Amino acid sequence: MSQIEPPDTKAQPLLRILVEEIGHGKIQASDPESFPTYSFLLERLGRPSPSFFAGRRLQKLGLTSLNDWTLKHQELPKITALIVSKGNHLPGKGFAESHGYFGDPSIWKSWWLQEAEKVIRYDWSPFLISFPYESETGENTDWKVREGEDDTDIGGIIVMNPPPARIRQSDITVAEVLQWLAAGESEKEILRLHPGLQRKDIRATLVYAAEREMQSTKAATFTARWTGKFALPEPDPEDARLSYLLERYERSSQ
Repeated sequence: MSQIEPPDTKAQPLLRILVEEIGHGKIQASDPESFPTYSFLLERLGRPSPSFFAGRRLQKLGLTSLNDWTLKHQELPKITALIVSKGNHLPGKGFAESHGYFGDPSIWKSWWLQEAEKVIRYDWSPFLISFPYESETGENTDWKVREGEDDTDIGGIIVMNPPPARIRQSDITVAEVLQWLAAGESEKEILRLHPGLQRKDIRATLVYAAEREMQSTKAATFTARWTGKFALPEPDPEDARLSYLLERYERSSQ
């Protein structure tokens, strides 16, 4: 075990949450309905998403890295076996295929549940490095910002507990940044007046606000109306003010 390096920092938050769930006795190998779902893990990571693309999103937030790590070290149990879809309580197609199983789940279900049993009994503590994450108790969520990702890493920028949501450990709240933009201040001016801010912080506030609005019952109507109007990832605000902020941000960023 000592020869195996821990997974990278991208996979660490997800690994911690899974180990925590195991430690709390919440996961039973004989009961796949007790396994954490993609949506549940996204909530724990502070990145709630609609269930229809939760799996794809979780892949970007550590699932792929964690799965690749266990593939690299074949002696390790496949901890991503514990992650299932909310609809059928089975791992995604990508998990099975990455481990050489294709087609009907009945072919690999026995192997999958055996891996889950090994995962639950395994000591994962040597692979957990010091890396803050969103805990059930609302502890520090000041995650390290990961550079070079296609998505703005809200988990690494926006601190949600204790409220109100703010940028890292600063006193600047998401609401304040949105108010500055609504008042007509450009991104350049905001950065000049607040040297501690970065461009990605402003983008993260907009992505965060849009994602919160996506939980609304009118999300589908908004998506149909505004798809392609601006470039932020799947924005879904309901009110005109937030739509204006998103559009203004795109103009000021050009």
